[in-house]
Amino acid sequence: MSDSHQVASIPNSFLRSASLVCLLLVCTWASGQCPPRPRISDPPGWAIDTGGNNRIFGYQLSNNGNWFAFNSGGEIGLLNVRTGERKQLLPCIEVSADAFAFSPDSSLMAFGTGNGVIYLFEIPSGALRAQLQDDDWVQHLKFGASGLLIATRTDGISIWDTIRLRQISSFSGGTCAEGGPCVWQYFDEAELSPDGKLLATSGRENSGIVVRDMAGKVALWIKEPKELGAYLFLPENHGTLVVSVANEVDVWDELSVRNGGSSCWKRRRATRKWWNTSSVPQATV
Repeated sequence: MSDSHQVASIPNSFLRSASLVCLLLVCTWASGQCPPRPRISDPPGWAIDTGGNNRIFGYQLSNNGNWFAFNSGGEIGLLNVRTGERKQLLPCIEVSADAFAFSPDSSLMAFGTGNGVIYLFEIPSGALRAQLQDDDWVQHLKFGASGLLIATRTDGISIWDTIRLRQISSFSGGTCAEGGPCVWQYFDEAELSPDGKLLATSGRENSGIVVRDMAGKVALWIKEPKELGAYLFLPENHGTLVVSVANEVDVWDELSVRNGGSSCWKRRRATRKWWNTSSVPQATV
């Protein structure tokens, strides 16, 4: 009597599905890649069509986030970020032009060129307000208070009044403190005091931070063996300069000047309590 065997019947469709799943798992493991995930859509925005091979050489977003100024292959344009409307401010600039800046209230846009020309355009109309002539290639622009504009050149810094349309001051990289040593700075950063009377600058080669008045007289030279970081003048105290130093913050106060003499500065260390309040720290001995 022969033995009987019963074999379970498995549908072919199930076998095909199981084989496909195993194949996908093996391929994923062998490639070391995760399975594809659903793509997250981009946020709403506007693209700038440069018309082919034109590059964006310089650009700046306004403080209120509504305007975007740019240099596309020599064409200076202005884009309304909210609507996508684009204006051509200048059709062709044949020299370097990548220094852009907006005024604090975003009502004025400035950009500088390689031949020292600074253009001022009104926002939102795009009308040309003025064309200022500086001494050399304008590499960086930055607005200060009261309509003042800092123009960093290859050979120094200029301060322009964009309301009266005239140059206030011009400084070269080399300067000497009264009765003291001289310093050379290749300017990298600059800050104006809120009243526009003092200019703080810093550069390379461990030159520190130099504070000058608008006549070019050195009021303070901060040269520390430790690394100096960012710095700014306090809005409510025109003669107070805050400097980040390593893991600390130094506060420099300009003391009252008597009988037209030289200004005197006093350093104090900012406390953690000061950073949690809006008040100015008290001087410490």
